[in-house]
Amino acid sequence: MKKKDLKKMSRSDLLEILVEQGERIEELEKKLAEANREIECREIKLQESGSIAEAALRLNNVFEAAEMAAKQYVENVKIRALKQQDDSERKNEEKERKNTNTVFAGRRNVKEILNQIMKKLSAK
Repeated sequence: MKKKDLKKMSRSDLLEILVEQGERIEELEKKLAEANREIECREIKLQESGSIAEAALRLNNVFEAAEMAAKQYVENVKIRALKQQDDSERKNEEKERKNTNTVFAGRRNVKEILNQIMKKLSAK
């Protein structure tokens, strides 16, 4: 409305316009408050989704670290088992060598005893 039109209006008409504008202002303020709440909710959801995404990434890193630790553990167990097997084989070889040496030593002793017996027999 133009100023001229407003000047021509009666007080009751002007008050009516003011009341209507006041109601319109209240209605717009309510809509604005609702829109602000929606924006705030969306921002919270975005923040939470960002947090959830970060948490998922962190969990993935935790799972990767756990998987790597498990692999290392299995590798260490395998290495230890191989080392124990090697140690066991070495001990068995040493025992075989000792047994073989004992057998050879026994044979030498038997030969010496036989030689001594033969000398005694031939001396008689």
